[in-house]
Amino acid sequence: MIRVVVADDHEILRWGLVETLAREPDLVVVAEVGDAEAAVVASDRLQPDVILLDLSMPGGGGWAALAGVLMSRPAACVVILSATDDPSTVEAALAHGARAHVSKSEGPERLLQVLRTVVAEAPPVPGAVVTSPGGAGGAQATGGAGSGDAGAG
Repeated sequence: MIRVVVADDHEILRWGLVETLAREPDLVVVAEVGDAEAAVVASDRLQPDVILLDLSMPGGGGWAALAGVLMSRPAACVVILSATDDPSTVEAALAHGARAHVSKSEGPERLLQVLRTVVAEAPPVPGAVVTSPGGAGGAQATGGAGSGDAGAG
């Protein structure tokens, strides 16, 4: 089971993401949050397999959330979900530790593919005990064409 935290400040988008993920037998949303600070807290407390993170959110912004998540959990698997198509922002997000990027303009099939890919390709976490195939973690895969939100959040 792939455990996901959904972090986006738009409630209706979050609801749609949660509904989409709930239809998949191998995915479970363990938390949905609307700001950067809550994303960091949920990641630290729940240790999800994937954090689906918008870069433009209140509470410090997605950039701060990305840094905060990776500070406490360097092997965390963060997938950026963003509305803009700025290649430099995508490159910056990946350079700062995101494992993948998915544009909000892409369909749900692409999002599901990226989530499964980053978890399946996850490097083992030093000292972690893997209890089943496809255990927790992230991957080095990128999410294809698209981008992150421009600016610092």
